[in-house]
Amino acid sequence: MKSKGFILYDLLPVRSYRSGGDETHYYLNKYLGIGRNRCDISCRLIAGDAFYLRPLPEILAARDIDLFGKAFLILLIYRCLDEALWLAEAGHEQRLLSNVHLAAAISCIRTVTPRPSLRQRTDTIGKWARNLCRWAGVGQARKAEYWLYRKWDY
Repeated sequence: MKSKGFILYDLLPVRSYRSGGDETHYYLNKYLGIGRNRCDISCRLIAGDAFYLRPLPEILAARDIDLFGKAFLILLIYRCLDEALWLAEAGHEQRLLSNVHLAAAISCIRTVTPRPSLRQRTDTIGKWARNLCRWAGVGQARKAEYWLYRKWDY
């Protein structure tokens, strides 16, 4: 893909625990009493999707509003929201988007943005929640196993 001018933006793995007949999580359930997915127990990678896109600066350099719009929608579909925001701002700076279109693009991105948890918020409440969690020791272990976290909301 690189030789064709594309860059890797994301990987979406599909993982599965070993089953026994029709029973999912068979061995985890039988020997460990675990019957659900866990973010702290890894499992076998069985498939995955790789998301490639042409470099965004190249798309901007083409000055083609249709190509720009397609790239923007692809970024939204794959939830690369920071990249979509960058593309919208860069398109506005290069006069591909008017002020009205920039505002519409940002509004569109906001409609697909998941709500942040209290700890993820950037306001005073978020700072308070992070300090409280740090004081209580909540969420500390998750950092060590972050690479195992496999919750996808779509």
